[in-house]
Amino acid sequence: MPIILKSLVKVSCVGNDEFGREIITRLEDMDMTYEFISVDNTHPTGEVSASINKEGNPLYRIQEEVAWDHIPEKPLLRELAFRSDAVCFGTVAQRSPVYRMTIQKFVGLMRHDSLRVFDVNLRQHFYSREVIETSLGLVNVLKLNVNELLVLKELLGLRGDERTILNELSRRL
Repeated sequence: MPIILKSLVKVSCVGNDEFGREIITRLEDMDMTYEFISVDNTHPTGEVSASINKEGNPLYRIQEEVAWDHIPEKPLLRELAFRSDAVCFGTVAQRSPVYRMTIQKFVGLMRHDSLRVFDVNLRQHFYSREVIETSLGLVNVLKLNVNELLVLKELLGLRGDERTILNELSRRL
């Protein structure tokens, strides 16, 4: 069954800088709402640089202490959680305690029948066993690649072949 999006909402925070203004402008140009994009006057807009290593795998350098690390929980976000049919989040977004709490409260407020996707995205040092286990307990869909599966196997102390590990992870959802 195809999933049809009625509307797509991006929740984030940009800096009060050139990149932040460009993001808002592009969202406007695409007729996308930016009602849930905050502007932070203290922290810059986040940047990521990517490269490909010798094995053909992507390498990311994700800037720290940027605007989206400081998205606080707000009444408007709680209202969005109650009416959302789906959400997708990962570990990188949960690297700051403030945004981690915001995400976890948001997902916890969603309806039981909503689609809640945990896109693991293990990048740099922006993950921990605690964040992964908490996230698994909040979602009904897990998205990961083979390399991430191997890291989760080690991090969570899972045993067995790929199918056994995937079955164990699905039981935790």
